[in-house]
Amino acid sequence: MKNIRIYILFAITITILYCCRDEVCTQNLFTRVNIKFYDTALKAYYIDTFSIYGIGSSNSLLYAKSPNINSIALPLNQNKDDSKFIMEFTLITDTIFVPDTTLIDHFITKYYRDTMIIDYSHKLKLVSPQCGFVTVFQLNQIVSSHNAIDSTQIKNPVIDIDNNEENIKIFI
Repeated sequence: MKNIRIYILFAITITILYCCRDEVCTQNLFTRVNIKFYDTALKAYYIDTFSIYGIGSSNSLLYAKSPNINSIALPLNQNKDDSKFIMEFTLITDTIFVPDTTLIDHFITKYYRDTMIIDYSHKLKLVSPQCGFVTVFQLNQIVSSHNAIDSTQIKNPVIDIDNNEENIKIFI
C-alpha cells in the first residue's frame, strides 16, 4: 500500500512537471510573397532605384529607394483577399559612351510608377500549440498597370511559413 502511494505521488509529480512546461516558439511565422524582376528575355533584371508603398496600410512605405535590387518580399493583408501596392522604379534606359573609347560617360535613367493588385485566398494553419496559427496564402491573380511592368506571372501560388521560393515574376 505504501509503494502504491509513492508511485501515485511520483506519477502526479512527473505529470505536473511535463504538463506545465512553458515552451517558447522559435519558428519564423512571417509569410511573405517573394517577387523577382526579369527582363523580357527571362534574365534577372536589376532595378536602379526602387520604392514600394502598400495601399490601405497604416505604415505604407515598405521599401524606400532601395538601390540595385532584383527581388523583394512583401507582406500580404491577412484581413482581405487582395493587397494593393504602388511601385516606383528608376530604370537605366540607355548609356552614353565616351567617343573612341569603351568608357561610359553617363547613364540615362527614367522614372516609372506602377500599381499592382495581388488577389489571393487565405486560411489559418496551426503550426504548434506554442507558436499558434499562421496564415497560408493561395495566389489567384495579379493585375498591374503597364508603365515599367510589361507582364506578371505566378510561379508558385502557395505562400506558407519559411517560404523561400519565388512566387511572382515581374517582367520589366
